[in-house]
Amino acid sequence: MSYTKNQMWEIHNKLLQGLIDSVADTGWVELTLSSANVIWYGSGWVRRVGKVVQLKFDNIRSSDPINRDIMLVNGLPGKFVPASSQIVPILACPSSGMIHGGYITIKPDANVMLSPLASTQYIPSYGIYAQATYLVGGGTT
Repeated sequence: MSYTKNQMWEIHNKLLQGLIDSVADTGWVELTLSSANVIWYGSGWVRRVGKVVQLKFDNIRSSDPINRDIMLVNGLPGKFVPASSQIVPILACPSSGMIHGGYITIKPDANVMLSPLASTQYIPSYGIYAQATYLVGGGTT
């Protein structure tokens, strides 16, 4: 099978675009924390390089007790949304010291939820911390 010069350029350009897309970097994007349930302080950040997403929360504070599922982010931008739920543990720092504060669930509906351990209640006076790394699907995400 032989190709014309134009066909060769077209194949070459498609291959190069595929390589560029595989390492495209969004840079760190600041997330808007939900205030639907609790008054939040701190920051959430997300970044995508190719199909790999990194999500982190630093120094998330509340004056209310964490004793039920709470919306942390209502609406990740589309290019950061996983195809299936991703669950990661969190470190919480109430005034009594560091504890396993439960889990963060990153949902395919773009919401991020904080769920404490069963029968656990604490006020994160010194913050909640979490990091997640996951893959997103291909296509136009």
